[in-house]
Amino acid sequence: VVLALLKDYQITDVDIDFCESFYTREVGPQLHKPVDDLDPLVDVISPLTPALGLPISTRARPDAQGTMALYLAEGGGKDRLLGLSCRHILIGSEEANIDYVCHRSRPPRDVLLLGRRAFTNFVDSIKREKDNDAADVAKAEASRIKTEGLLDEAEKAMEELGGLLDQVKEWKKINNRVIGHILRSPPIGLGIRTKMKPDEFTVKCFPAETPTGSSNIP
Repeated sequence: VVLALLKDYQITDVDIDFCESFYTREVGPQLHKPVDDLDPLVDVISPLTPALGLPISTRARPDAQGTMALYLAEGGGKDRLLGLSCRHILIGSEEANIDYVCHRSRPPRDVLLLGRRAFTNFVDSIKREKDNDAADVAKAEASRIKTEGLLDEAEKAMEELGGLLDQVKEWKKINNRVIGHILRSPPIGLGIRTKMKPDEFTVKCFPAETPTGSSNIP
């Protein structure tokens, strides 16, 4: 068909290679890779990873739960991965204690990821973690609002401090820092007698006036 189409449209400068196609059959739930401590799923994802202790059950006995103990490569040129677990998890004690071998002529005994109770607990753990994260978001939002308030106050303080700094810079000149002048200062000495009473030893200062007649003191 491809060659006929190319011929109809007079396309001749194309190389065509025919090769066998390959496909990979995916059966059951797709397991996740283990995650690091900073991953948002780290607290809940473990039961869905191929780590040791994978929680399993069976279709025939979903309330009987256990774990996958080991993984074994089948070998012999095959790429299947086999799992090792305890018999009592997979086959009930009410059945005859005989060797079981899977045959294609009979329906397979399905092994499940997560039994009934384990699945319920797993879903609940995700919900709890989600609720906890929602609570953390609410706290973070409240903290953000508070922080924004502190930021507004800090920005206002910076603005006022900037204005004060501009004012103080003008005081670098000595004349701008004069607040008054000395009216009187009696000499310091020993045994000096004075007729002034102690409560009259005061120094009175008056605001200095600028050339325009205004005072430096508000």
